Amino acid sequence: RESSIIHAATRYSGASAIKKAGADPKAYWTTQPDLAALNKQLEKLAVELQLDVIFLLNEEGYSIASSNSDTPGSIVGTFLADRHYYQDAIKGEKAHQYAVGRKTNVPGLYYSAPIMLGEHQHGVIVVKSDVPSLQGLLAPYHAFLTDSHDVVVLSSQPKFLQHMLNNARFLGLNTEEKEQQYKRSDFPTLQINRWDSNRPAPTLQLSDLPYPVLMTERQIPGGDLIMHMYQGMPELATIQREKLVFALFAALAGFSALSLLYQLIQYFSKLRQSKFHAEKESERLHETLSEREQQLEVILNHLPLMVVARDPASYQVLSSNDATQTVLGLDAPLPTGQTYSESLNPKVSGFLTAQDHEAAYEHTNKTRELQLEARVLQAQSFAAKDKDGAARLLIDLVEDITQQRRDEAEIRRLAFIDTLTGLNNRTSFMLHLEKALKEAKNQERFGALILIDLDAFKQINDHLGHSIGDELLKELAHRLRSEQTSEIFFARLASDEFVVVIDSASENQKTAARTATRIANVLLRKITRPYHLANHTLHITASLGIAVFGPGMAETPDLLLIQTDAAMYEAKRRQRGTIHFFDEATQKHLNDQAEMANRLRGALQTNDFEQYFQPQVDSTGRVIGVEALLRWHDSKLGRIPPSVFIPLAESLHLIAEIDRWVLKHACRVAGIWKPDPILGKVVISINVSAEYFSQDHFVSEVTSFLAQFNASPSQIMIEMTEGAVVEDTEANILKIAALHHAGLSIAIDDFGTGNSSLAYLRRFNVDQIKIDQRFVGDMINDERSQSIVAFIIRLAHELGYETLAEGVEVESQRVLLSHLGCTLLQGFLFSKPVPLAECEAYIRQHP
Repeated sequence: RESSIIHAATRYSGASAIKKAGADPKAYWTTQPDLAALNKQLEKLAVELQLDVIFLLNEEGYSIASSNSDTPGSIVGTFLADRHYYQDAIKGEKAHQYAVGRKTNVPGLYYSAPIMLGEHQHGVIVVKSDVPSLQGLLAPYHAFLTDSHDVVVLSSQPKFLQHMLNNARFLGLNTEEKEQQYKRSDFPTLQINRWDSNRPAPTLQLSDLPYPVLMTERQIPGGDLIMHMYQGMPELATIQREKLVFALFAALAGFSALSLLYQLIQYFSKLRQSKFHAEKESERLHETLSEREQQLEVILNHLPLMVVARDPASYQVLSSNDATQTVLGLDAPLPTGQTYSESLNPKVSGFLTAQDHEAAYEHTNKTRELQLEARVLQAQSFAAKDKDGAARLLIDLVEDITQQRRDEAEIRRLAFIDTLTGLNNRTSFMLHLEKALKEAKNQERFGALILIDLDAFKQINDHLGHSIGDELLKELAHRLRSEQTSEIFFARLASDEFVVVIDSASENQKTAARTATRIANVLLRKITRPYHLANHTLHITASLGIAVFGPGMAETPDLLLIQTDAAMYEAKRRQRGTIHFFDEATQKHLNDQAEMANRLRGALQTNDFEQYFQPQVDSTGRVIGVEALLRWHDSKLGRIPPSVFIPLAESLHLIAEIDRWVLKHACRVAGIWKPDPILGKVVISINVSAEYFSQDHFVSEVTSFLAQFNASPSQIMIEMTEGAVVEDTEANILKIAALHHAGLSIAIDDFGTGNSSLAYLRRFNVDQIKIDQRFVGDMINDERSQSIVAFIIRLAHELGYETLAEGVEVESQRVLLSHLGCTLLQGFLFSKPVPLAECEAYIRQHP
């Protein structure tokens, strides 16, 4: 079986296997003889192991074989790469997950393991046990199982099943994620609350159970499933005559009242005395009493709290539980018959006796804390009184809350500190800035905000790795901290963005601006010093934007951030590595950008875009293709170049809608050209952004437009930048394969200017590489550019790809490209981008 599984996983993985599977992988994989035999083996194995289903996933996450292959709920052909059990196992780890079956709609637990041959991984083997099959395993116990989103997926109590815990992480999922994993968008809540809501206690109220429970939980290794075990104490709740016992337990479980302890002891004494009146009844009562006393002793000694009973007159210790020695850090049990001052050091004894008088006479139950060298104790004292109100026992409850305080401190630290750099985070910054703005307004003084953005930081992450990028950010933060004073506040705002708040110490705007300029120049010099990281010496620059705040100026943090952001981008636009103040010109630019953004949104609705085409020719000058390009002529703003509105569209997340418009209109043109003997042979290239290409329905939308306008897939070539291609490598391999399967061609645009694609290029089945016009423009006078162009052409030739050079403007460039082996060209030397009618005329002149 093992050899059959490894053979199948090896043979049916990779791009070639996916391509063979085509649009209906289930039909393909179920007809392969070796997989059909493996399905029978898995079916037999599932019966032997009493499992509901066993299935095999290839490296890409497709199910290629299953024990239920001949049933309506067969999982063969299903894409499961988004399941956590696949994602963990494909990394080489065993894993498990709860999920609802995509074919059967039956919930179950999935267990997965990687399929290894030597050190190489070829796929994932998964087994599933349905929840109904597992339900009987928990029946003898008080337990339930929750998944990573706090949903009860298995329970000994059927009424708890398919509930979620209080404040479950399930609530943070969006509707699509809920439906994907659970096939439903809501669950009733399994309420878990403190038994006594007024005081902290380890006893809990579980849903509608009429008695308190103690609960513990353990994470199941290898995944994110958690087992919750609970033990109820119904006997304490059902003995109505013994309410004093229940009251005592509730108090001992936390810091709730123990005022009935004395009455409980009196009650037990009366039970003992009753044996003199009726021997049979005495024996029964004695057994009951012993059982109750043992239960009480077990409860006391299993509590994590120190519980001590003292004489209210002499303050001597009468009894204590096992936790007392641990909580107080004693070498031996606390001695009875002595006061705290006789057996403990003065600091601890003073802490424990601080409320003796109040506890005995004034019904107080205030908590108090003691900070020792390495621990924190929390105590509460009160009296157990008789029916006349006289104190009969003093009860001390003490808990070691050291870990709780540490956790609270860590939570506070994580809430306000950036974990990578140790600087203040965005939350802390916004609170500080809001306070600084308020003080500036009240005191009629001025301060400044500086926004620091590293230039070309993305290239460092892309070329040297994120670990080097992280080390750079930590070193930068260290340099910034060296300039910190009581009036200068530093924070990390985002990935490579830092902010500096200069508090309102200046009497006027000019003084604040001069102070901010001086500090910004000091920071810029420190930032631009070389960084020596892991055998790399890095030289970076940063662009700084500054905005002054004070009376009559920006009054909200958001508005001030907009101003510094605009000033920073103006610095980048003019010259990177410089400082720029927010001023009237910047404000005008900001207003213009806002107006342009509104007009751009409207252009999609009013269809204000125009489609131009630029011919692509071969070495003889024949037109073999055209590139569809977008132009925008606004009725108010005039003609706006793509270099302006395309980045704006990307920042507004409108680029996918614009790409969709271009694709639809290009397919319409292709449908018009299709019957023409000349135009029908021309391929239309369409630029597609990473945002549009990453959408799940991209491939189906392309084929839908082709069908709508009766265009041939061979008439369309999809162009993507290399950055878009490598952004989600595995998913894009499948999409490119699907586009090829549909008959379209693929090109990588602006090759050599983005991420280093050499490691990925061999994995992508593309048709054409477009050489960026910057290399083409420089290659006549720059030998390095010429070498890069020559290398790209040779590389493409070795991989079997076409090359097309963009930006060919002079004859010398055409000649040199032809000499280097590039025969497909595009540029002003042949034609500028022109409207549809002019493009058609040019094609007919150069058929």
